[in-house]
Amino acid sequence: MAKSLIDQNEIRVIITPTDSGDMQAELDYLREYVFPHLSHLGEERDIIVNFLWTSPLFVQDVHKYQVNYQVADNPHKYAFILNTSGNANKDRHFVDGVATYDYETKEELGRLVEKGLRRTLDKLFPSTSVTDLVKNLRRVARIYQEMGQLEDALEMQTRAFKVLDKEFGEKHSDTIETLYTCGWLNYKLGNFDQALKLLRKSYENAKDVYGDVDQRSTDQLGIIRMVEASVKRQKK
Repeated sequence: MAKSLIDQNEIRVIITPTDSGDMQAELDYLREYVFPHLSHLGEERDIIVNFLWTSPLFVQDVHKYQVNYQVADNPHKYAFILNTSGNANKDRHFVDGVATYDYETKEELGRLVEKGLRRTLDKLFPSTSVTDLVKNLRRVARIYQEMGQLEDALEMQTRAFKVLDKEFGEKHSDTIETLYTCGWLNYKLGNFDQALKLLRKSYENAKDVYGDVDQRSTDQLGIIRMVEASVKRQKK
């Protein structure tokens, strides 16, 4: 299946001005002082941070910038309003459902953009022992699988799934992928009923997260159909 951004340990910071005003000073400041630091924050967690500056949206009287921290095709949106009237709202609030911060200077804008990235990193790539534990479990599982020890591989993947499900929930891309792997290993071991149960659950979650026409969902559906046909032949 095609890898999502989160599978590739990548965040895309997409900055979109929402009017046609002159924002070159802010862009220069972000490029020189903020983006390098954000890249370093990503490197600390083995994450690639890419930056895109898109054309203005031409939305008047709403906000100055919309910033998407785009991960796994699920943008985490923040908006930043230039407000020099003296009544700027420095706390997070919402404009049209988008988390929003007021700023008065380009330096303050830079701090807020960094704050948004930190919030996204903490949510999706937490700097905790959980991340390392899951990586290690998966690494061991791959080694077992390459050695043909599928039962041991399944045990490691099942442990990784339980950690991910507890930490991030079942609608997280890593949880979905690991549940799918558990289903596939059960199939290879001849546990057909359990395999189909896990594969179908993974597919339902994938549809909820990616949509039913996304390749990640359709690939899983294709595997389910193949397993169903194989099980039918086995039971004849």
